[in-house]
Amino acid sequence: MRSKLGASELELLSEGASPKPTALVRSVSEVARTGWWNTQEGWKVGQTFNGLLPPESQEINLLGIDSFGPPQHVTIALARTDDLAAAAGTNADVIARVQYGIGGMTVQFFGDWCNGMTLSIPCVTLRVSAVAVRGDPFAPYVARRVTLTAGLGRGEGVALAPTRTLLVTLPAAAGGLAPVPDFARTLELSGFEAAGSVFDANTVVSFSDAAGNVIAEYDGTQLAPGVRVSVPGQAAVVTVINTSANTRVVNLIFGLGL
Repeated sequence: MRSKLGASELELLSEGASPKPTALVRSVSEVARTGWWNTQEGWKVGQTFNGLLPPESQEINLLGIDSFGPPQHVTIALARTDDLAAAAGTNADVIARVQYGIGGMTVQFFGDWCNGMTLSIPCVTLRVSAVAVRGDPFAPYVARRVTLTAGLGRGEGVALAPTRTLLVTLPAAAGGLAPVPDFARTLELSGFEAAGSVFDANTVVSFSDAAGNVIAEYDGTQLAPGVRVSVPGQAAVVTVINTSANTRVVNLIFGLGL
C-alpha cells in the first residue's frame, strides 16, 4: 500500500523539481486506552481528546482494541469541535487513521476527521487515531486546540463513505501535486478566487500513473460545483495547476463515489 501521508502532502512545483518522498507517520502517546469491550452486550464506548495538537505527522491514539474475540461488526462514530476563535495564526488540521484486522489481514486507510462521520466495518482488532497535518500545505505547521471524539458501538450502523479533502493554496502561475488515496474513486472540486472563479480553464487537474505519465486531465469548466469525475484505476498522483494571474484556493475532495 502506498504511503498517503507526509510532512507536507502537497509540494509546490518548480521548474526541474521532483516530488519529495513522503515521511513515515510517527506515533506519540497522547490518549490511548484499551479494554475488553466485548464483555458488555450492546456496548458503546468513546474516548475524547481535548487540547493542543501534537507536532506535525504525529498521532493521537483514541481507540485501540487488541481483540474483540470472534469477528464483530462494529460502527465507529467521529466527532470534533474546533475552537475557531483561537485558530488565528495557526495552521493545523487532523485526519483519521483507521486500522482494523480480520481474517489474518490488517487494513488501514486515512480520511477526513469530520464531525458526524460514521464507519461500519467487521473486524477482530481495531485502532483509530488522529494524525496532525497542515491545513495549508504551503505554510509552516502551527498547532491549534481541538476536541476530538471517537465512539464505538456493536453492530452495523448507517455508514457514510469516507472522504479525503486536500486544501491547496496556489499562487499565480503555480501548481502542486499530491498522492491519490487508495480508496479514491471520484474527485470533486471546490474553492474560490478573490477576483474570479476556480471553475474556468485556468484551473487544470490531471492524474498521472506511478511513472509520471498523464492518464486523464480536466480543466475547471469540466469540474463545475457538484460534479464528480472518475479517478483512473492506475492513478498514483493528482496535479493541480493555476495558470491565472491571481492566487486560488482549491479543495480536492476524494470519495468512494457512493
